[in-house]
Amino acid sequence: MLSSTLAANGILSLLVSLGLRDLCIAPGSRSAPFALLRNRFPELAFHTHFDERDLGFLALGIARGSGTPAAAVTTSGTAVGNLLPAVMEARMSHIPLILITADRPWELLETGANQTCRQDGIFGSYAVFVHIPVLTSDIELNATKSRIMVALSDALASGIPLHLNVEMREPLYGDLSDSPLPARLPANDDRAGEHSFTDLRPEILPGNSLLTTLKTFLAPESPALIAAGSLPPEDAAMLAEPLRKTGHPIIADIQSNLRGRIPVLPPFDLLTARMPGSYERLRACRRLIVLEGHFISQKLLSFIRDFPGEVIFITKYTDGINASGHPGPVIRITPEALRKTILSLTDGNPVRTSVSPGDQFFTENPCLMPGPVMEKLSSGNAAGDRLTEASVIAALSKLETPLLIGNSLPARLADTLLSPEFPRGIFTLRGVSGIDGLIAAAAGLSHCFPDTGITAVIGDTSALYDLSGIALLRKYRVRLIILNNNGGNIFMKFPVPDEAILKELFVNPQNVTFAGAAGMFGIPWRQVTREAELRDLIRGPAAGEVLEIPLPPGEGINMLRELTDEAPGLPSAPSQNRAANKADQS
Repeated sequence: MLSSTLAANGILSLLVSLGLRDLCIAPGSRSAPFALLRNRFPELAFHTHFDERDLGFLALGIARGSGTPAAAVTTSGTAVGNLLPAVMEARMSHIPLILITADRPWELLETGANQTCRQDGIFGSYAVFVHIPVLTSDIELNATKSRIMVALSDALASGIPLHLNVEMREPLYGDLSDSPLPARLPANDDRAGEHSFTDLRPEILPGNSLLTTLKTFLAPESPALIAAGSLPPEDAAMLAEPLRKTGHPIIADIQSNLRGRIPVLPPFDLLTARMPGSYERLRACRRLIVLEGHFISQKLLSFIRDFPGEVIFITKYTDGINASGHPGPVIRITPEALRKTILSLTDGNPVRTSVSPGDQFFTENPCLMPGPVMEKLSSGNAAGDRLTEASVIAALSKLETPLLIGNSLPARLADTLLSPEFPRGIFTLRGVSGIDGLIAAAAGLSHCFPDTGITAVIGDTSALYDLSGIALLRKYRVRLIILNNNGGNIFMKFPVPDEAILKELFVNPQNVTFAGAAGMFGIPWRQVTREAELRDLIRGPAAGEVLEIPLPPGEGINMLRELTDEAPGLPSAPSQNRAANKADQS
């Protein structure tokens, strides 16, 4: 058997036996041995794309939606470097991603050989790395599999991508019909025993001291408040009812996937801006439980930072939990173990609904919810039902598909206005809050929801940054909504005194429409300007299409300010120095 075939077949055999079901691969010669094995692994779906940067995000979207690893395979050279943005996001968002990069054999390094560079460890601390040399025997293959298993276990437990850099020596295109391998591997051949990806993720419980602290905070009689950050839909579904049974008021970031599942407080920025005294009432709780991290609201992070009582941080990983800097123990526990812990405390106990008996201050207040708030904003809109950024986001509360929310202004508006009536799943890519690959990631997500597809809402700059991703809408069910306000309007929050510099070097208007980009790939495109039209278009399942919504520059950011700035005379959040709370591009 060719050494390249031996390596490719051995790696795929191991990963498929563990549960790998999706492999994203770009055209390439050095990676050809993996592509040529497609018919030998009928249980493995092969996804193709011509752009390696988007290929990484396609795999990332699949892994994010399924909760299990997906693999991206590339040829050598700059193709590997193009995976870096997706690897960074996967690392910081703890998305299970496997990178398989084909490499030239070691003897060609530093010789000037074509498409040859140093690929070992190219992703640095963003991935667990395994070098796989040219394999010439079963002994070497078995040793390689053992190393992959150890590295994969480490990666899954830590929420870090796995990078396999595989030396492939020519020939690469042998006649597989002459190979001694069977067309389909027997169930007991080249398998990892009873192991699976799930088995490699340990159930983690804290030590006795931290477990006692956790139980004290979670107990129904505890005067505690819960701030829930980014939770995958599957974790939110597992924890929603136990969290409700604690009776603790819940501040739910839109990424928590708790809105619409259980009663939660109104969005934090609305609550503290519109209800007198709410900020101090929240601070009056003696304890604060921070569940996972990655909060969108800067005001909420400031609230956590300045909270006068005790704070604990709960996470299934060891990082990405405390951007506020407030001192407090970090309690690492898996969602399954957390659910069991809460239920052990709450089973048989009545559910409280407020911070103290008879205090109804924190029950849901309709006047603060997005619908009435939007009616107030719309009342001053002389154009009637003309769409605005705020009304687009509010309309998405009625979506019947999962939703991917882009970064920058869409994420902030969603955190303020979105209350899903049908909680199908809210997804973001805010590990590093970049605008890379959002369309490709949406395509990957849609693969996990074949019955409904998904809806994605992003800004025009994000869409320009991922034009090649639009090609994926030919194969994947993504309803892509582009909010075109002509540039990065989130930068209008920056205290840049020179308007010309602000416009040219930050907002950077491009004056484009996306009809031509959609047409180039044969994707249906439609411009939408009215609320009634949008509501009709987003009903039901999604298909591959582009809905472009033209919007006046600056209107969305001004609406966000109107919604979340403290109303005159309402003593809620303490005033903050705007220069100290500048927005970045996210």
